[in-house]
Amino acid sequence: MGALSRGESKTVRGIFWLTLRVLASVILLGLVLHFAGADRIVALITELNGLYLLPAIPLVLAFKWFAALRLKLLVSHLGMTFTTWQVNRINFISAFYSLMLPGYMAGGAVRWYMLSRVNQMPAQALASIVYDRLGDTIALLGLGLFAYVLILPPESGAARLTLSMVLFGLVVGYVLCANVHVIALIKRWMPLSNGRIGASLIKLMSAFQSFADLRLVEHFWLWFWAIASNLLNGLLVFCVAQSLGLPLTYLDTLWVAALWILAGMLPISISGLGVREGATIVMLLPLGVETAEAVGFSLLLLVSRDVVLAGIGGIFLATTRGAQRAEA
Repeated sequence: MGALSRGESKTVRGIFWLTLRVLASVILLGLVLHFAGADRIVALITELNGLYLLPAIPLVLAFKWFAALRLKLLVSHLGMTFTTWQVNRINFISAFYSLMLPGYMAGGAVRWYMLSRVNQMPAQALASIVYDRLGDTIALLGLGLFAYVLILPPESGAARLTLSMVLFGLVVGYVLCANVHVIALIKRWMPLSNGRIGASLIKLMSAFQSFADLRLVEHFWLWFWAIASNLLNGLLVFCVAQSLGLPLTYLDTLWVAALWILAGMLPISISGLGVREGATIVMLLPLGVETAEAVGFSLLLLVSRDVVLAGIGGIFLATTRGAQRAEA
């Protein structure tokens, strides 16, 4: 047999890493379920108070609308023509792929593709997505750290350290990526002008640089929408906790939600399965939540938040493809 081509080699590597992540997901989730007691978890979920889950879909629609407003402002600033409804639909469809495809970045790649193909502005689309994601995550962790400091939960110093370190790194990145002087230094000292890749990088840095021209009122709305969306996300987490009768306050759910989402970003398993559940056990045990309750809470939150997002995204995707087939 001959040597694999570059494309074939990339495909083989992709299948290899996908297989590893599937195995990691199965093993981690299996260990957590075994340790917590699968029968106990099923019993908890079947006995939940469903009234607390009724706001799930309205809350998901609300915080995703705020997310669409943020991204719409950024892409419009860079000269891309989208309505808020179009951005909202793209966000939901990308949430569908985030759950269905391996890797947290899959949804981001879909969002970038859908944004860039309309106006043929890939650099501007990527800059908008990255800048928006940085701001949203800073708001998420900032609210989590603020809530943590207010209540100071027992034996959770590791949570404070994690939130503080990641938040600091993101704030630095957020400030530097749109800093005119930093971008000028990069353009000056790095040989980026040669070739197609270099030209694309220059366009990307120029797009980031444009965010330095955002007006104060635009910065206000970006942060207002980011904070509002994450407060609503925290309310959703609180409703899930109350449906299981867990002794968590709204402030508790703000910092728990921040670490739960962070755990899902780790490129270890698919959709964070097993990783999120293990992290939730560590977070909630000092608050008097049993292991089975913590795992049930994490799985129910995955369904109430991520699966609902993906379900709505799947509906948008199906209607979009149906309209395209009708036009053809």
